[in-house]
Amino acid sequence: MPGEQEIPLTDQSVKDATASVVTSILGEKPPADPPVVPPVVPPVVPPVVPPVDPPVDPPVESIEVPPQLFGEKTSVESLSDTKKGDDWKLIDINKLPEKGNVRQNFANMRTKLEAYESEITALKAATPASADEMKALQETNKDLTDKLGRIDIQQHPEFQRRFDVPAARVVMQMKDIVKQFDGEETIIDRATRMPIRDRIEFLKNVIPDAKDILTPLLLNFDQVMMARQAEIDNHQESMQQLEQETSQRTKHDMEVLNQQLEGDVIKDLTKEGFFMFSSVAGNESWNKSVAVLRQSVSELFESDDPREQGRALAMGAAAPTLLTLFNSERLKRLAAENALKERGIATPSIGTKHTDHVDTKPVIEGPITAEKVSAMLANKYALDGF
Repeated sequence: MPGEQEIPLTDQSVKDATASVVTSILGEKPPADPPVVPPVVPPVVPPVVPPVDPPVDPPVESIEVPPQLFGEKTSVESLSDTKKGDDWKLIDINKLPEKGNVRQNFANMRTKLEAYESEITALKAATPASADEMKALQETNKDLTDKLGRIDIQQHPEFQRRFDVPAARVVMQMKDIVKQFDGEETIIDRATRMPIRDRIEFLKNVIPDAKDILTPLLLNFDQVMMARQAEIDNHQESMQQLEQETSQRTKHDMEVLNQQLEGDVIKDLTKEGFFMFSSVAGNESWNKSVAVLRQSVSELFESDDPREQGRALAMGAAAPTLLTLFNSERLKRLAAENALKERGIATPSIGTKHTDHVDTKPVIEGPITAEKVSAMLANKYALDGF
């Protein structure tokens, strides 16, 4: 109509107009959107299983009767009959599998079993030793043990040092004497093996001029050999004594060696600047600390604890570095103290009095003591009226 504003048509306006008409006719507002209808799911149909035919029994004539029912053996049972323990002997190796080393391994096993059977048979057939035979075996064992003991003690270094070395020295001396009288060395070898009575006659005949010189030497040789034989005859107790003496001597030698080594080490370390090992005359407190340190070093030399010794080695390796750092810090401290002194300032410390005047020397009373503290407290309380 003229004079009215024209409303543009849009999708929304068309929808609104349609809704208004439907409302006026039906008297109710239609739903904005149609209801959602869920899709229809068809039922699950199980797969069709074909019918199973019942099993068909084979004809009787096609069934094979097990051979065991007729008393026959299978291919495995033909190799050996498990009912008998020794039928492994009847197994034909040629029927065993050819693959691998089955045949060779079985042949080796058979050879070992046959050897074991032979040993068992021999042991069963052997008769136990009688009482006399057992006694004879015990005597033989005792005799062999005694011979081994005699040989063993003669190989001991301490036994040789006591007897073999002195005897050889006397023999060498007598041979030198015989040479000076134009005699043969074999004279002494023969004389040392003779009884004393035969020896005197022998020397009188072969080398009469040296008889009087050789006789006391031969007696000395006899004494050494007699003592040697006594030790051999009593070899069980002698060996125990020798072992104890050897152990004590070894321990003593190690102690002496450790003491010498300890002294050399400390001496070298002192030369290298490790002042903590050096005593100072008149300084008891310092000397006590040095004694404690020296004692700890001695215990390390005597100790058998590898962990403690290893720890000491590691600390010793770090000691040169620590000494260098100590000397560096000490030089810095001395330089600072000298700089303060040049400026007329005392080194600050408890109980020290100093002045800022250059012309006046600082008065340094030293570190405070218990007596000074008591005096200071007494003066304070006296001044305060206590």
